[in-house]
Amino acid sequence: VQWAKHLGATVIGTTTSPSKVALAKANGCAHVLNSKDAGWEKQVREITGGKGVPVVYDSIGKDTFLAGLDCLIPRGIMVTYGNASGPVDPFSPACTQWIWRSRYCAVMPLSRTAAAVSSLIPAGSFTSLVAGTLLASA
Repeated sequence: VQWAKHLGATVIGTTTSPSKVALAKANGCAHVLNSKDAGWEKQVREITGGKGVPVVYDSIGKDTFLAGLDCLIPRGIMVTYGNASGPVDPFSPACTQWIWRSRYCAVMPLSRTAAAVSSLIPAGSFTSLVAGTLLASA
């Protein structure tokens, strides 16, 4: 979130816990939605004036993958890098979510993502959140 905000993005975050909404906003989310709410992907479309978003970073996996696809603009990018709810079910690129818009999907190993972000923390650009504790960078 902080990285995207640092690069100038308007970040729409999701959580399943009302207690994490304030934390997400404090770390740079302009909007925070509950991904357990039916139709949260429609809220993304409302926030973006019907356009959708250019990229979705999904660490949840199975429970949010298809809804995340519905949030994308044409030729948007879906990056899935976690399986908190389980791995994404096998799917055909010809499924409805792919037919209506031309999309790309990338599977990013979490270790690679973490390495890229952690290289910026010592520079003082970001803070690090570990086990619910916000650690200020030096």
